Amino acid sequence: MSLVMVVVMVVLIALLVRGFKVAEKKQRSYLVLLALYILVPIVVIALVSLIRPLYLERYLSHVLIGGYMLIGAIIGLLELKTPSKKALLAGGGVLAVLLVGVVSLAELGNYNFQRLQKPMVKQAAAELSDCGPDQTILAATPYVAIELSYYLPQCEVRFYSETAGLIGGYAPLSESPLHVANPAGELAGSRELIYVYYGEPELVMPDTLTAAGRTSYGQLHVAEFYAEKTQ
Repeated sequence: MSLVMVVVMVVLIALLVRGFKVAEKKQRSYLVLLALYILVPIVVIALVSLIRPLYLERYLSHVLIGGYMLIGAIIGLLELKTPSKKALLAGGGVLAVLLVGVVSLAELGNYNFQRLQKPMVKQAAAELSDCGPDQTILAATPYVAIELSYYLPQCEVRFYSETAGLIGGYAPLSESPLHVANPAGELAGSRELIYVYYGEPELVMPDTLTAAGRTSYGQLHVAEFYAEKTQ
């Protein structure tokens, strides 16, 4: 696979160089615009990462749209200006590899490459959709809270975080009234607590609640806790 990627990159660079050479002045300005659409975000994030780690591939996924456009424009331009079987074959090969990547991604489906796991929150949310006034749903992290909130807009999803101020992709939850810093104390009055987390449980539940069971959906777990009934 690494060898294929190297070959594709070499062919792609050769096509781009040849395309810029045959393009007219006005056409070059459009090609430069597409190239900047791809390069500027990469350079900016690379520079910022020298100061503070920030790079994640998903932050740059949108630039691939410009990449596909640039490749298509270059191949079309070469065929119009200097038709040749070599250019057509090289362009077709690059597009074939890109198509294989798209098909593979579609087959893989929703997958979190940072966590190396397939999110199963949709399946878990289907079991939690009938949320009542006595039920408290606690997400182990803001990440889990955002996942659950998408599928459970009718439910109040609380989430744990050490600090109330959140940034980046979690900024919409910053200073949220749903934030929980101390589950053992803040949720002690809950009648029914649903704790949703990935991996191993790290939070301490209130002493007033008793564990009633746990359901797993891949690496996503849903643990249920209930308060002791009083006579």
